Amino acid sequence: MHKTYRITVIAFLLIALGGIGYLMAKPQTTTLGSVQVSHEYQSTTTAPMSGVLVKAAEFNQLIRPSTYSSTILGSVVVASTTAHAMNIYNATSTDGLVNGDAILITRFPTSTTQGTYTLDIELNQGLVIQLQAGFAGGYVFTFR
Repeated sequence: MHKTYRITVIAFLLIALGGIGYLMAKPQTTTLGSVQVSHEYQSTTTAPMSGVLVKAAEFNQLIRPSTYSSTILGSVVVASTTAHAMNIYNATSTDGLVNGDAILITRFPTSTTQGTYTLDIELNQGLVIQLQAGFAGGYVFTFR
């Protein structure tokens, strides 16, 4: 009986040590960030108005329509002190600003200082940016 007991204990210890060795040798995968693969943020920038656009009252830019799912507006980076007023809308197209279908998300006044403004807002229609006359600044938008 002692021999069977010893063999059982030794077998159990060998299995336990083997399991610990396996876990120690297994490569550790570390998640860096909170965004799943294929859900990474993309970015785009605004261009300064030039030519005819300088005299326009406003310039509307469709960044991304939400054709299959929602769009997440991650952040807005104000990269220039010469930035002008800007409105961010939840809309399917720039026509939505004219016909009243667009929903105003936020407005950045001309006094907005340089920096990153995190929004993380879900837009069920799409992302449309409205730049005011004479825009010469630089904004970066992150979205997914």
